[in-house]
Amino acid sequence: MAETVKSVERAADILLLLHNNDKKLGVSEIANQLDLHKSTVHRILASFEVKGLVKKTDDEKYGIGLRIFAMGLKVSKEFSILEIIKPYTRRLMKEVGEVVNISMLEENFNGKYRTIMVAKEYSAESVLLANLHEGAFSDAHISAVGKCLLAFSKKVELTKISEDTLTKYTENSITTMSGLLKEIDEVRKIGYAVDNEEREMGLFCVAVPVFEADGDVSVAISISGPTVRMKNKDLQSKIDALIRIQFEINQVLKTLK
Repeated sequence: MAETVKSVERAADILLLLHNNDKKLGVSEIANQLDLHKSTVHRILASFEVKGLVKKTDDEKYGIGLRIFAMGLKVSKEFSILEIIKPYTRRLMKEVGEVVNISMLEENFNGKYRTIMVAKEYSAESVLLANLHEGAFSDAHISAVGKCLLAFSKKVELTKISEDTLTKYTENSITTMSGLLKEIDEVRKIGYAVDNEEREMGLFCVAVPVFEADGDVSVAISISGPTVRMKNKDLQSKIDALIRIQFEINQVLKTLK
């Protein structure tokens, strides 16, 4: 194993902690969570702030800075698979009249997998109760895209998921490993996943995985909309449209071997 530099490791740990938190953190919170001295954390954050890697709020808390965001955008442009998928998701959005999202899986962090929305197609008519923006994170266990990625990604290690990270958002949320494993088995059987008001009441999503040339899955596509509009007589036609688009994309990606 290559020799590592402790100071760099500590700095990286701080950035990863800020990245994986939904809220801004203070120096004491960071120090406690990473078991570091407050003075060490303060020095690293001060250096990061000068470089634009973190941003300090008026109440002395820290979050990821615009420089990191810009770096992320540059990396995302290098994901050619997204450029292949986007024309198909745009067509799907026009066909079904709902929001269509492309999401990827974040690596396991402290026993928890999350998804990040990397692209979104929508029209003025497709109104969502929870209008997540590009770059937004969601817990994998309560999202349709997350369940697809947990079920089919070769990078996922289900045994590393900590049950206490299965947060309850609504009465429909999965909160046990037995429940999650049962759901994942079902997703593998039928080939798609649903979020039936598991993240937010009134919101329904259906998603499929995108299989790459090597058979792995790093991307999932979802259709999202208000439950009253999604769960009606047209739901099956929307699922069928999603599966057709999935098949077309998979056929194209097979040629990239």
